[in-house]
Amino acid sequence: MAIHATSSSMKSRRKNLNECGMAIFSLEAKARGSYAKTIKFNTYELAEILLVDGCFIIELLLRFSGMHFEDDSDLIFRNAWMIPTLRHDLGLLENQIPFFVLDHLLEICVPLKP
Repeated sequence: MAIHATSSSMKSRRKNLNECGMAIFSLEAKARGSYAKTIKFNTYELAEILLVDGCFIIELLLRFSGMHFEDDSDLIFRNAWMIPTLRHDLGLLENQIPFFVLDHLLEICVPLKP
């Protein structure tokens, strides 16, 4: 039973990741146009950066808001210095991700229930 639940959960996560990846590819040109400077990354590289960083930011915000369970092994919340460091890094101009990218990823990862 537990193996089935784990397998089902992994399939669901894989499906969400695939959906997020496809969404990012569809937003890549718009995201690229949001930056003042020319982006040196190709389509796949930029999409990967937006996907990984965007998912990390969403996961961080969900954990910080208490919507996701955190445990003692959580490397981010276990270290007192991590949140101020992340807050600083997220504020750096070169680390900015267009809000519409985060909004779209959030809609996929945490759909609103009617």
